[in-house]
Amino acid sequence: MNRKQQRITYGNNRKGKRIEKTTRRLFDTCFEDLPNEIFYEIWEYLDGCEIYDIFLNLNARFQYLVNHSLVPLKLHFSSMREDVLQYRIREILQPNLYRIISLRVSDSTIINRFITLFSIDSRFTKLERIALNGIKSDAFVSLLEKFISLPCLFYLSAHVIEKDQSNRHQISKLISCMPLLKYSKLSYESSPTTSRYTSSYWYKDLLRIHLFRKWGRLILRRNWGNEQPWDDLSSQDPDYEDCCTTLSVYRLDWKPFELFLQHGSNELEYYLDIRDLWVTSRDYSYLNANRWKQIIHLMPRLVEFHINAKTTKNQTVTCCRFIEGFQSPFWIEQGWIINQFHHKLSRGSLLIFNCIKHDLKTKC
Repeated sequence: MNRKQQRITYGNNRKGKRIEKTTRRLFDTCFEDLPNEIFYEIWEYLDGCEIYDIFLNLNARFQYLVNHSLVPLKLHFSSMREDVLQYRIREILQPNLYRIISLRVSDSTIINRFITLFSIDSRFTKLERIALNGIKSDAFVSLLEKFISLPCLFYLSAHVIEKDQSNRHQISKLISCMPLLKYSKLSYESSPTTSRYTSSYWYKDLLRIHLFRKWGRLILRRNWGNEQPWDDLSSQDPDYEDCCTTLSVYRLDWKPFELFLQHGSNELEYYLDIRDLWVTSRDYSYLNANRWKQIIHLMPRLVEFHINAKTTKNQTVTCCRFIEGFQSPFWIEQGWIINQFHHKLSRGSLLIFNCIKHDLKTKC
């Protein structure tokens, strides 16, 4: 390479570095010139720990914004070292009790250490949502006694590890004492190594919904006020399979089932595996074809559903109108075959409604 080429190369390198440096300075200047409101909007999509990790040490302005803004914080504690956990509790959680609206501890290996280091109590004046994974049953009872004093808590999700079922009734009783709680999901495991569990969903107006595995299927039912919430719901099934493809809905009106679909389906991955759905209910709202389109959307592998509904004489006409909705092009194009049977009763009729997808029937 001659001297002229060397000078050109050297000049190009210097020019490239100068452009890169200028661009970086321009980006930094533009970034810092953005108004506070822009960062507040960005922070709404970030975990509180991420906000501290990314912005706290940028400069004095961001340090002040992070520590003194009123932006609500959502904190997620996952797997981390002991020193990191202690730091985040001391530097992030404790100074911001009045800002935290959501608290999630998703790693079972740190949760017991977390509740030992810090107490979740009435100091959390804005805490709305709590999710705990892998908490021991006795520790959960102690926490629930403090949760009652939380003024804004409306959502509770917990995966509980238990040696026996002795605390379940106490847990149910404590949850019923939470005045603002609108939704809760509780899952139980007899040990961390087994996947057998019972889930309980609790909605507004003290409506209890229990999801459990039995007889090789998932069963979703309502628990009435005069029943013991946990009796024989978690008995172990000898023919238990980890992946259930059948869901039975028993004694549950459409409205709470719809709530379950809206909230529970986001957390229950096995919804994707449901192929058969059986409904036994007095609520003829289950015969609405548009509602079943919603269910099919949430359960993409569903190929068969059955409805047993008891109706009064006045409701029979309405039921027939509902069933006409299954004759729309959607059901024909999707290959669904509809069968219905009416059995007269002394005070009404029993309607048996079956819907099977054509491709499944042909394979059989």
